[in-house]
Amino acid sequence: MPETSIGLIAVDTLRQTEAFDEDRVTWLIGKIREDGVWRVPICIERAHHVVMDGHHRTEAARRMRLKHVPCLKFDYDEVRVYSRRPGLPVSAEDVIARGLSGRIYPIKSTRHEFPIALPDCAYPIEALKGTP
Repeated sequence: MPETSIGLIAVDTLRQTEAFDEDRVTWLIGKIREDGVWRVPICIERAHHVVMDGHHRTEAARRMRLKHVPCLKFDYDEVRVYSRRPGLPVSAEDVIARGLSGRIYPIKSTRHEFPIALPDCAYPIEALKGTP
């Protein structure tokens, strides 16, 4: 059964696996600052903190110099992953290897299907700038 509790994870431990769109990151930073809260957790692989879903949010957190972000942890035995790009093979092992090596996929290459509906949250941005 998947863990459904959101935890605060250090931003510097998150490992990107896909590129991101600059315009989307800029828009997202503005939206987060306007709201004053972080509303959507980042989904990560439990053992290595490889980002499964939330690459734009991860980059926004880095640029905002946040120390921690809300995350949900999953194992690949409970998450389905597949390619969004014809001819680009994707597997859980490859996603993890790319996250660990820094050899990331192009933007919007992978799709993860989670065993639960992802919950919303409302962590004040100021609280994410320091120690949880």
